[in-house]
Formats: sequence, structure tokens, C-alpha cells
Amino acid sequence: GMGVPTDEAAGLDLLRRAAAQGHAHALYELGTAAYVGAGVPEDEAAARDLWARAAAAGHAAAAFMVGDLLVEGAVVAKDPATAIRWFVYAGDRGHRGARSRAFALTKPVTTDAETDFGRYTDGSRLSLRRPTPAPAPRRRATTAE
Repeated sequence: GMGVPTDEAAGLDLLRRAAAQGHAHALYELGTAAYVGAGVPEDEAAARDLWARAAAAGHAAAAFMVGDLLVEGAVVAKDPATAIRWFVYAGDRGHRGARSRAFALTKPVTTDAETDFGRYTDGSRLSLRRPTPAPAPRRRATTAE
């Protein structure tokens, strides 16, 4: 930890306690630990279950990971249609790459205007690409002579 020695076991214990009370981010972190085998045995099925619980509680990154598992067919049968729904759900909750992932799976025919700034882009990037309109010119006050 910050300013204290790292204690992985204590950290996992705290996450488990929070997860037992339904804390979405704790469920997500435990799922990630299970997926990569950090401090616990690697277990993709456990990761899927924890991420699904976190996603059901509104956790955007967990919803993205559930979608990713469905795309890859990891621990579940491949199901791109359901994955798209999870990516849209994650995007609606602020996940920065989820809408792009959903778009990539649908492969729709679009116009440049739609993909540049609109329907199928990640809204968090719009401010970086959209030109800022110039401020309206000020009117000069005139004085009667």
C-alpha cells in the first residue's frame, strides 16, 4: 500500500468482505484477480461470475469484460449478439472503448459524418476532434455625434 508494506492477503480479504456486501468494484477487482491469477488461483469461470455480478450492479468495466468473454468464447459459448448488448450497456455507463467495440462487431455501412463525430464514436473523444466554434463577434457601441 501507500506508506505501508503491501499485504496482498489482507487486500484480498478486504475485497472479499466488500464483495460479500455487493460492492460492485470489489466484485470487479476479485474477478480480475481470478482471471489473471493474482493472489488467487487462475479461474476464468470465477472471473466471469464475479464480473457478471458487478455488471448487474452497474459496473461499466465489468460489463465490458463480460462482453469480451462472449466475443472470445472464453468460458462461455461465443455470442457476438449478446456481447454487443453488454458493450452498449458498458458504454452507456461511461466505458471509453465499449461503443467502439460494439460498432466493430456490427460492421454497419455508415457515412463519414456518422463515424467522425456522431453515432458510432466514443463520446469521450469528441471534444478532442470537434472544431470549437468561433465566438460571436462583439458589436461596438456607437456614440451619436
